[in-house]
Amino acid sequence: MSNKIIWFRNDLRTNDHEALHQCSNQKQPVIGIYCFDAKLFQKHRLGFANAGNQRLNFLLASLSYLKKEMQNLGSDLLIYQEAAHKVIPRVCNALQIEEIFWQQLPGTAEEREATLVQTEIKKLNIRAKTYWDSTLTSISQMPFSIEHLPDLFTTFKNRVEPRMAPAVPLPKPKQLIGIKHELSQQELPNFTTPPVLNNWFSLKGGEDEALLRLNEYTWENNAIQNYKETRNGLIGKDYSSKLSPYLALGCISARQVYKEVKDYEHAVISNASTYWLIYELIWRDYFKWILVKYGSKLFQPNGLQPMPWPWKNDKVKFERWRLGETGQAFIDANMRELLHTGFMSNRGRQNVASYLCKDLGINWLWGAAWFESQLIDYDASSNYGNWAYQAGVGNDARSDRKFNPVKQAENYDPKKEYVSFWLNQ
Repeated sequence: MSNKIIWFRNDLRTNDHEALHQCSNQKQPVIGIYCFDAKLFQKHRLGFANAGNQRLNFLLASLSYLKKEMQNLGSDLLIYQEAAHKVIPRVCNALQIEEIFWQQLPGTAEEREATLVQTEIKKLNIRAKTYWDSTLTSISQMPFSIEHLPDLFTTFKNRVEPRMAPAVPLPKPKQLIGIKHELSQQELPNFTTPPVLNNWFSLKGGEDEALLRLNEYTWENNAIQNYKETRNGLIGKDYSSKLSPYLALGCISARQVYKEVKDYEHAVISNASTYWLIYELIWRDYFKWILVKYGSKLFQPNGLQPMPWPWKNDKVKFERWRLGETGQAFIDANMRELLHTGFMSNRGRQNVASYLCKDLGINWLWGAAWFESQLIDYDASSNYGNWAYQAGVGNDARSDRKFNPVKQAENYDPKKEYVSFWLNQ
């Protein structure tokens, strides 16, 4: 038997986890490790935290639950506030590790850190075993290479969907063989979260909460069968699935959600709404593949477009937007919800992004960075992909794509319930 480490990244779960499944089946001693990105605890150049309290607390709750689950299974999760490429080799030496598993992630920073880890463990003759499990579609199922990935989502969907065959989710291990150690354990940081003013819903981090929410949205409340009609809502828990925070951290996998939808369609009803949730998962896949294809280009002011864009860097107007003080009621209400809860509806996200980029003309990267700081469902590919799309510098670039917040409020908040609630806090 050889000792193994699983470097947990955005796969904070024990169900449908390839590395855990392999170690359990092969009865190999294993321990988990998670390394906080130092960037999370630093400030953005615009003055706000790179990761706000709501986002950090959701992450900490997810890690806390994963650590308890790993211990219940017979192993452990080591947690460090140190760069992975620095701490992993040290732990490998201490525990006589021979192989390390980790999830491949799109993104320049994520790929850079994985490369640094690979370089360091190679010096120690430790094998690396990587896997890709953050999408429904695998590279082998796509009828084109990454270099030829379509720049239009509809083209991607129409070509990929007929071939899409997500793997059946792997079962949770019944038991793991742990690795005895005397390594010092770092306490999870403690962050103070402001009281949540939104009494319509609250979301807690962790794999257990992810599974509860999936069951609640589908089987208990049957809300999934009305998703297409309610998805543009602003108030309440069930206008959308609220699974995005759990998908972002991998507390639940896209395959698990897909299977649950298909089970529901088989047992209860298959309609446009149940399909639309899968449709959203395909969009999520697409943004991940776009990030793989374009890499750092997605984080440039002109995005995926060849020509420079005349963005304004007006910090005063940006601060008013960020704090929900623009004077535009619908925009301000959405921004205050984000500030207080770490969440915002899809309808709200489109409107506030359009307002910042098209009405104020401010650099879209500033808006994307604020979302990165605040959102509990922050995901690099979806966040920057959607922002670039709304700014007109991403896929399907259109300079005329713009929302009228007054008309949007009339359509989606006709009784002013949403605006009144947030503007009166």
